[in-house]
Amino acid sequence: MERLALQACILSGNCLYRLVPISQSEMLRRDLPIPMAVQLIDASRLDDNIPHREVPGGHWIHRGIEFDAADMRVAYWITNGDGTGDPKRIPASTVRHLYIEDDIEEVFGVTWFAPSVLQLRDAGDLEYNVQKATAMAACVVAAYKKPSGKTRMGLNSTIEPQTGTADGTDLTDIDGNAVTKLQPGMFMDLGSDGDFELHSPNQPNINPEGFVQHMLRGVAAALPGVKSSTLIGDYRQSSFSSEKSADNDIWPEVHALQDWFASGFCQPIYEEVIRAAVFSGYFGGIVSADEFNANRGRYVAAKWQGPVAQSINPEKDAGAAQARMKGGLSSPQMEC
Repeated sequence: MERLALQACILSGNCLYRLVPISQSEMLRRDLPIPMAVQLIDASRLDDNIPHREVPGGHWIHRGIEFDAADMRVAYWITNGDGTGDPKRIPASTVRHLYIEDDIEEVFGVTWFAPSVLQLRDAGDLEYNVQKATAMAACVVAAYKKPSGKTRMGLNSTIEPQTGTADGTDLTDIDGNAVTKLQPGMFMDLGSDGDFELHSPNQPNINPEGFVQHMLRGVAAALPGVKSSTLIGDYRQSSFSSEKSADNDIWPEVHALQDWFASGFCQPIYEEVIRAAVFSGYFGGIVSADEFNANRGRYVAAKWQGPVAQSINPEKDAGAAQARMKGGLSSPQMEC
């Protein structure tokens, strides 16, 4: 579910989720220890086509999100999964909206591909143009000029065309038939000042691969935590140390994304799970419901640790960790 939530934010920029109560029979069916489940909601189900009479006075709606007079979120208007029926008003206190806020007062996320859409379109246009130029390069066009004073062209240029053989053209072969295509071994007598040329629209002598890779590197720069070599799957110019170094260069972005996702998705669900477990008696004799309510922040405090940056040389990194612990500068917990 974490993967789906993150993927939804990447693709559409938003992910809605809420924790819904379930019955005891549903708990047993799902093999869940607490009477609640996480529901992911596609942001495309938000509907701002709400009848005005159903919106409280002083409230306003933007893209399916209802705000009060103080510009605070108070509800989300969700349509049915098939888009039919009237939208359902769900209080904002029961729904969480996961998205990256890139600007002040941004109330709705945007696809992470937004900065790279134009770049990708230009790369697609270049690919299309190269393919069409290659196809056109295989086409051959012939052009000819009749000799001065002649009405026809070819060996029989002075003979009037026979009925049904001219085919609307002045060009004839040795037998006086209209020429509609080039044939192997064909020779044409154009007279003293006639002319016949073949034209081929050759493809420009360019190297599109290098330019396309340049454009894809710009696309990678628009996506947080993504290397260009990973995006295009081209490691021909890479080495182990260069890839590791590139991983470390983008790690600040990855670390920021981890913190955002942990605080926006993992922590809220964790807090509700702990609360439900306390009230379900799982901590009986350890923490009472009153103690939990009085010090909720202390009991649900957690530190979320995701993957960390890799060393360029893991062997030397392991040796350095041992030396720090031996010298009393670190500990196994700190190194891990």
